[in-house]
Amino acid sequence: MRRKARDDREYHSYITESFDRWAKLYDPFLALFRLKGIRGATVAMSGAQPGDRVLDVCTGTGDVALEFARRCDDVVGIDLPAGMLAVAQRCFLRRAD
Repeated sequence: MRRKARDDREYHSYITESFDRWAKLYDPFLALFRLKGIRGATVAMSGAQPGDRVLDVCTGTGDVALEFARRCDDVVGIDLPAGMLAVAQRCFLRRAD
């Protein structure tokens, strides 16, 4: 069982560090694939309505959470990498201006 816990910590660290390194480039890279329409379609297919609460797990830079926020009143995005969450926070603040 000890080895499993160590492996889990190593994996957690690997994922967190990897996505932290990519955080600033993540959205511009994905923009090359023109996924904006897919995000909107995902939200539409979810059936989320005003007043609904949404939890976006593995939110990354928050692009899907922000799309949900256009429709719903209470949206929370969570993720492991602090760098990705920092980008999400900046995007949210820009949107709020």
